Amino acid sequence: MIYVVILLCFSVLYIRTRQIGKKNVSETVVYYLLRYGLLKKKDFDRELFTKNVKRTLLILFTGTLLSLLTQFVNTGGSHIQGNNRLLRNAAGKGSNFVDLIAQSEDGAESRIYFEIEECAYTGEELDKLFEELKEEIKPLILCGNSSFMNICSDLYLPAHVKGYPFELTYSFDRPGLINEEGTLIWEGEEPEDVQITVKARYRDFEKELALLVRICPQKERESFEEAAKNALQKSSEAGEREILLPEEINGQKVTWQEVKDNNSLFFLVFSVAAAVFVWIASNKDEHRKRQDRIRVMEEEYGTIISKFTMYLNAGQNIRKTWETIAQKGRNNPVYGEMLYAKREMDSGVRPENAWNHFAVRVGSKRYVRFVTLLIQGQNKGNSMLLAQFREEAKVCLEEQRADKKRKGEEASTKLLMPMTITMAMIMLMIMFPAFLKI
Repeated sequence: MIYVVILLCFSVLYIRTRQIGKKNVSETVVYYLLRYGLLKKKDFDRELFTKNVKRTLLILFTGTLLSLLTQFVNTGGSHIQGNNRLLRNAAGKGSNFVDLIAQSEDGAESRIYFEIEECAYTGEELDKLFEELKEEIKPLILCGNSSFMNICSDLYLPAHVKGYPFELTYSFDRPGLINEEGTLIWEGEEPEDVQITVKARYRDFEKELALLVRICPQKERESFEEAAKNALQKSSEAGEREILLPEEINGQKVTWQEVKDNNSLFFLVFSVAAAVFVWIASNKDEHRKRQDRIRVMEEEYGTIISKFTMYLNAGQNIRKTWETIAQKGRNNPVYGEMLYAKREMDSGVRPENAWNHFAVRVGSKRYVRFVTLLIQGQNKGNSMLLAQFREEAKVCLEEQRADKKRKGEEASTKLLMPMTITMAMIMLMIMFPAFLKI
């Protein structure tokens, strides 16, 4: 039921988005949050908030679909058939595990994790499978040896063969020649015969396969690696332009492949790491540029206060003074923001709103205070504003002095390390000749 409600909410949001003409669902959510007073325009960055809403809705929608799909998979395909029956897999298809809950009439409940074993093979099926196994297991046991009468390297003795239900065990009529893993442990100088008995078991079924093998003397054994090297060296001794790769070694067909360095995984990891690094570095660079921009605009703050005081003393109103300073200002981004606010007022935006937009774009506490004074002056008149601007000019002068003092201290701190290094070099130049005379 909860999935239906969530999907219905997404459907309603989509329909309303089409009706009110918004670009996407996230803008619709922000629109209704603002409309019903759950958000206030001055309390958040609308563009950033819309992006966050978009990401959140995308995650919720994807998670809901995945959860719904998981629920569908878990509820579908039950192992319990009609009349309380559990259906086994066919022979050779493996067992199934089912999580059951048993409930009685009086409310008792028990949870059981039960294994449903596959159907058992019939005797005829097992005989047929064993005959097939006898032919398939021989090349597996040889493991690269040419024949059972010429065993020069270790054998492979699997406990199971894929596609067959039998459990395989091995025994030897002469111990001390081959161990249980198929490794040759005999180190004599004469060939030795040994019989390997392969015993196949499946429930009550049991049959044996006897294999007679001859182990070559140790001096005649040659590993595949050595044989391949010798064969390749022999092919290259002809001195021809093309070297013919051997097609057969020790009676076995051989395929050749060139080993190449595969750096794909390295580049994948590197690209992911580079993407993360670029993301972090770009954010830091963007933050640094924004702070530098704010610093440059704050350096012009005292000049703007002085110009406002001068023009207001000359009899201009606040809006006209703003336009004059914005048009004549040069070489500072704050004048561009003031000019943008002027264009907003020219397009019909109320001065108070345009000035608030200006303060948000600049992002400096000083300009927020400046805009507050302008709005108060707009409501109370120029006489009160002039007194406030004169007081603000004094505060600004004190802040500029404090800033210069702080910058001087920072410069002294930065010069401390070079001065220490220079002093160390001078001391070394003075003391080095003295040490040479000792």
